[in-house]
Amino acid sequence: MAAHHTRSQNLHSQAKEVIFNVREYFQNEKDIGGILESITQVNRRTASAARVSERTVENINREGRKNAENHAPKFTSPKKRQRSKPIAEDFFDNFNEGVLHRTVLQFYERKEIPTLEKILEEVKESIGYPGSRETLRRVLKRIGFRFAKHNGRKFLLERNDVQYARDRFLRK
Repeated sequence: MAAHHTRSQNLHSQAKEVIFNVREYFQNEKDIGGILESITQVNRRTASAARVSERTVENINREGRKNAENHAPKFTSPKKRQRSKPIAEDFFDNFNEGVLHRTVLQFYERKEIPTLEKILEEVKESIGYPGSRETLRRVLKRIGFRFAKHNGRKFLLERNDVQYARDRFLRK
């Protein structure tokens, strides 16, 4: 009796490893001309074939039976944990965003190059910013700044559309 598939499946490395282990188990049975584990010990045979613990087999079997209502069982995978939004990002309301914006522009008025470290130091001092350099970088991008390279050095620049909008506003 041959098994058949209706569609091809992309298998993850862990599934491929289990299939390889099961095949090796059956190959060993073929080589010795008999079974390796007692045929009545289904969980033990499955654990040996897949090279996992019997407890793992029991847990998977329980999950499969629980999810198998009238169709093939669905199994869950552990989910990747998503980072929550840094608390410091909430620190920037409209007022603090304005202070941050003016802080960056003051660097240019003083003919200094605004780096994240310098901006971070000044914002911590002026408004008590509690966050990290990376959170500050994300907030700067959100409020209209971008990093650009000139002569091999990175500079913090205001986006062109933001500059244009401010110029148009100031002319009015």
